[in-house]
Amino acid sequence: MRERVTIPHLLAELRVKGYPDITDVEYTILEETGEISVIPKADKRPLQPSDLGLRTTYQVFPNTLIVDGEIMDTTLNSLGKDRAWLTNLLGTYGITNESVKKISVATIDGLGQMHVDYFDIKVNSNRRF
Repeated sequence: MRERVTIPHLLAELRVKGYPDITDVEYTILEETGEISVIPKADKRPLQPSDLGLRTTYQVFPNTLIVDGEIMDTTLNSLGKDRAWLTNLLGTYGITNESVKKISVATIDGLGQMHVDYFDIKVNSNRRF
């Protein structure tokens, strides 16, 4: 089945996706969802670390421990941890049980790196736990 997309609509979609010059595009695909996928020409695609012969490390998705001052018990359970573990961990930053309410978000990634963001200040850690 062929769908029709007007040229002005296609050009607008390309601009939104970062391709203001149609000659930079190899293919466009109208997906089943109605979205338009853009496949740029090889010399116009974003630079990748592999293009420079660089190796990257695996990016581990962070787990959210605290949101708006509330401890995420479901996350702790999925990590096999409990509130005592979290209290101890936060204590290494001088964060007390009372000050947990001032945390907008606290995350920890699979490598053990923690990030704590207060409603008014930011604390980063490169320590692994």
